[in-house]
Amino acid sequence: MKLLLTGSPGYRLTSPAFLLSTALREHTGRHKGTFPTVAPLVDRNMFMDDFAAGAENDNGAIAIYYELTTLMNLINFPLVKWASNSEQLRATWRAQDQDTEVQKQVLG
Repeated sequence: MKLLLTGSPGYRLTSPAFLLSTALREHTGRHKGTFPTVAPLVDRNMFMDDFAAGAENDNGAIAIYYELTTLMNLINFPLVKWASNSEQLRATWRAQDQDTEVQKQVLG
């Protein structure tokens, strides 16, 4: 079973997309040893200011979520407005008072 995990910042970015992409690539490159699962995903799965990735099971999706939020918090780039078809992950978000959705439009 593949689980979708999406997140986006709680504010709209006004910088050109290439600046954001370059900054995120540099940031994740510096921390790929600490965040080996999610660092490569950020480079391949970040579209403008939206992140979308999948996992084989609930535990994989939860691991991506925690690793991704920790990595992004290092540069004060909090991701919010999460969506997933994983009930276990959505329960985790509800326990943290995160906004959750079952479906989300990426680049919308």
